[in-house]
Amino acid sequence: MIFRPAHLLIEWQGWQHKDEDKQSLSQFLKKVLCTLAFCQTSLDSLRGALIELRENPSNHELLLSVLWDGVVHTSAHVRAASASLFELMIKGVSDMLVSARVVPALVTLSNDQELSVRIATIPSLGAVVENITIREVLDRVYMQLQMFFDEQTYREEHAVHVELIRTLARCGPSAEPRFRDECEYLCGFYFMLCDFKAFRKKKINLRLKAKKLHSLGMLAKSLSVLSQLKTCVRHHDRRSSHE
Repeated sequence: MIFRPAHLLIEWQGWQHKDEDKQSLSQFLKKVLCTLAFCQTSLDSLRGALIELRENPSNHELLLSVLWDGVVHTSAHVRAASASLFELMIKGVSDMLVSARVVPALVTLSNDQELSVRIATIPSLGAVVENITIREVLDRVYMQLQMFFDEQTYREEHAVHVELIRTLARCGPSAEPRFRDECEYLCGFYFMLCDFKAFRKKKINLRLKAKKLHSLGMLAKSLSVLSQLKTCVRHHDRRSSHE
């Protein structure tokens, strides 16, 4: 069965304002989540439905419960899908729910035994940095992101590199100054981790070389974004001091 956005909208439009149908809506969303994850197809239709449902605060608990069932699912595909969808449940949801329901789920998933699941949590962790200001929550998220940089096992994982760099470039500018500086440092440090000597070896695997070049290109863009932001902040501070 193919789940298209229109199909989803028709299914849940009649439920969203009826408390007696909440359970039916929950079961339907779980079915869609599992079906799309098992088929390893696009989650766009489900994303669209969740975004619309999220507009009604009374649906927040229901949506988080649906995603939490994905967190504890036996299939890594379902867990990874849930990890990516949690990004939608950060903006527009109360800080209390993010702290109590979303972040614990992301911490659990970021320590999953499957690499694909751990990678899927990175954009959602970045979304927390972008939208939440609670110190305790940010510290937990910073710790998880730091783990991806510190773990030796990730140093040759191109997919991890790409997701980290993309996320840092996105969340760095909107993060607090301390984290922006850390993002810039980590990107610079990661840049150094790439083995430039390997590029001069004639026997280097071309696929590996392409991956490294891709990572380096994204790193350069990330560093450029963070550096430009720092320059703008400095100019603003100087202008404010002269006024």
